[in-house]
Amino acid sequence: MSGGAVALSSALPEKGLENPEGAHNCFLNVSIQTLWHLRSFREQFAEIGCHHHHRSDETCAFCALKSIFVHFEFSEETLLQPTALRRALSTLYTSVARFQLGRMDDASEALEALLDTIHDAFVQPENTSGECNPPCLAHRVFGLQLCEQSRCEHCHETSEPMPY
Repeated sequence: MSGGAVALSSALPEKGLENPEGAHNCFLNVSIQTLWHLRSFREQFAEIGCHHHHRSDETCAFCALKSIFVHFEFSEETLLQPTALRRALSTLYTSVARFQLGRMDDASEALEALLDTIHDAFVQPENTSGECNPPCLAHRVFGLQLCEQSRCEHCHETSEPMPY
């Protein structure tokens, strides 16, 4: 490597997430590892201090994810427990039967749930629109604004821009 670049393997600790038989945590572990290995997310997430607890600490998926990230960075353990995060997601999504303990689920849906959790942690409870301004970490790292505009090939007129 050149120019002061650091090998990813030397910059990040070699740790894994536990997935005991029957726990079916693999979908969640993939989502956690995806966020952990995305440097822009990991560094900004580490800088976040307080957030809004819309629920109890025991069901705060934000706090559980934060704890896993702290353990990834500082713990001497090589096998980390995603149990608190799994319990928090299971509780939060009980009404729709998603992420229930001992059941398999979808990794992309788990990632979406984690990003929703991060978003919700920064939206004031009285904010009924659900918009975050300034943009929360989930929107800063993964947000994308699209705008559609049509142009006629014959007369070159354009339609009004339609943002999504």
